[in-house]
Amino acid sequence: MPAILKDKSRPGRIFESGDAFLEALDPPSTLRLPDCLMLDLHMTGRNGLGICAALQSTQGHLPLILIAGKEEPGTAGQVRASGAARS
Repeated sequence: MPAILKDKSRPGRIFESGDAFLEALDPPSTLRLPDCLMLDLHMTGRNGLGICAALQSTQGHLPLILIAGKEEPGTAGQVRASGAARS
């Protein structure tokens, strides 16, 4: 992912974890909500679906891209149940 963010036409920021991103959003934060958020489904700590749920409850609609290195049985259903659209 970091290579994607090196493209200067698409500025981005990398966080150590989804929880670190959520902490950065807590007041009195000056962090602006991103136009889109890319999450690893199987990241360390709270997984991508957990971060997605936390954002939906506090921030409303925020475009998310969930990626995974491997698909496990039931994963696609869990992602769709969280409100994701398949593309």
